[in-house]
Amino acid sequence: RRLRVSSGLIEPDGGKLVELLVDEPLKDLKKREALSLPRIKLSSIDLQWVHVLSEGWASPLRGFMRESEFLQTLHFNTLRLQNGSAVNMSVPIVLAIDDSQKHLIAESTKVALFDSNNNPVAILKDIEIYKHPKEERIARTWGTTASGLPYVEEAIANAGNWLIGGDLEVLEPIKYHDGLDRFRLSPTELREEFTRRNAEQCLLSTPKSCAQWSCFADD
Repeated sequence: RRLRVSSGLIEPDGGKLVELLVDEPLKDLKKREALSLPRIKLSSIDLQWVHVLSEGWASPLRGFMRESEFLQTLHFNTLRLQNGSAVNMSVPIVLAIDDSQKHLIAESTKVALFDSNNNPVAILKDIEIYKHPKEERIARTWGTTASGLPYVEEAIANAGNWLIGGDLEVLEPIKYHDGLDRFRLSPTELREEFTRRNAEQCLLSTPKSCAQWSCFADD
């Protein structure tokens, strides 16, 4: 399949960069709404996934995966779009909840996501709650259920027995206040920078857990 190119840049998966930040005029209204909804407190990893989703890194996803998206990712490493095309998606982006949280949500169609400091982060709407098949998720993602796998103990094995999916409305850009936020450019900002530099190639260097980009133009 030939790749379509726009302004020298390859189009995002699904053909459009999906950003999930609430428009500025609606922020106060949405924050007040969040305070009235059932609450889910996010772990640090959950918050990072909200960050990924909010800026469009996981386009065309519009929020945490519902069951059909989760199963497609597990079994086929792809997502089938409404137009019949498929995009790569090999890692499930899901939010786990426990029995008590599921009971708290009850029949609500929306929940509010809060960070560890009890600040409202996002609203998850049109929600779907389904069983969390932990062993299958681990086996299909890593190809084994052996102990000691990275990420597994922290984010899956001890997580809740349910997954909740839905569309995200993110209230503010996610910041970590660690002195590095200014280096964390969004896909939109990166694409603008690539265009500004007339960059035709980008080099990604990943020593250990750090990623460094270098971009340059062919003369």
